[in-house]
Amino acid sequence: MQDGVELAPTYGWPMDRLVFLLAGGSNALVESAEAAEDDEALAIRELAESAVTPEDVVIGVAASGRTPYTCTAIEHARVKGALTIGIANQVNTPLLSLAEIALCADTGLEFISGSTRMKAGTAQKIILNTLSTGIMIGLGRTHDGLMTHMSVSNEKLHRRAVDIISRITGTSPEFSRDKLHEAGNDLPVAILMAAGCEQDEARRLLNEADDSVTMAMAAFRHSSGEICDGA
Repeated sequence: MQDGVELAPTYGWPMDRLVFLLAGGSNALVESAEAAEDDEALAIRELAESAVTPEDVVIGVAASGRTPYTCTAIEHARVKGALTIGIANQVNTPLLSLAEIALCADTGLEFISGSTRMKAGTAQKIILNTLSTGIMIGLGRTHDGLMTHMSVSNEKLHRRAVDIISRITGTSPEFSRDKLHEAGNDLPVAILMAAGCEQDEARRLLNEADDSVTMAMAAFRHSSGEICDGA
């Protein structure tokens, strides 16, 4: 959940395309609900409520790889045709066998035996960070290591957005700030505008490029006769 909630502000990922299923619900984040992880019926019910389809990806995380709630959820998600990914910290576990893609971080014994919030939990976070970052790069929500779909929701992020525009387009901070204002803080549109697009053209190019700034910039440069370096 820590990784998932950052996808919207960092990459502009729509929250209605992100579902969290946690044994014991969100309450379990602040108050332990150990018994819930054995509730297979709960997993089936919550998966059904999420209306999983073959268009979805379902990621199951369990340090032991044997948690009934997680294993059952992955098993039923696969029956529904979803792409399933299992993340565990022990080899040869049911979760890794049930998932179509198995990711194992064999972290071994914990410093405090059984306290998987330590090595196992840290390794899981690294895997999820790497996975989500790779997905967002692949979907074109970055450009040359910069966040192109970041939510401009406070002064710090506004300054960062201006810097991103200037670094991508080579424009001055003042010019970049003006374009961000004209675009209504829509960072991808502002980037294209700073590169020379009219606002309507920028939105059209982004729509045709599946919202990828890199692809939209390449299309604009090609149409305007510029040589694109393919960055």
